[in-house]
Amino acid sequence: MGHFGSLAAFLTIQQAPLPIQEKYLPMIRQATLQGDLSPMGYVYMQDNLLVLINKPQMFGTQIRLNTTTKKKEVAPIDDEAHVDERRAEFGLGPLADYLKRLDVNYKPSVK
Repeated sequence: MGHFGSLAAFLTIQQAPLPIQEKYLPMIRQATLQGDLSPMGYVYMQDNLLVLINKPQMFGTQIRLNTTTKKKEVAPIDDEAHVDERRAEFGLGPLADYLKRLDVNYKPSVK
């Protein structure tokens, strides 16, 4: 399919209804691990799906507005102590660096 074909398929799936995204997410993961898609696309889609179904995200890509403080914050992260290890698996830098670029004040809930 090539890089652009893979990207087009990914973008189509990313905009599809939730059941379609869930169905194709494993294939997107595989394409990412094979180097056919950007790691950020996969981890963003994975996290977005989890947040949409009210589960903690895995990579820390999903930011939300705290309605009380009116400040940006990270949506809950599953096994936060190991988030940077999961990010590294896909060639991404530490969560704190990513959030700093987004101007999100981040304080890990685990030490």
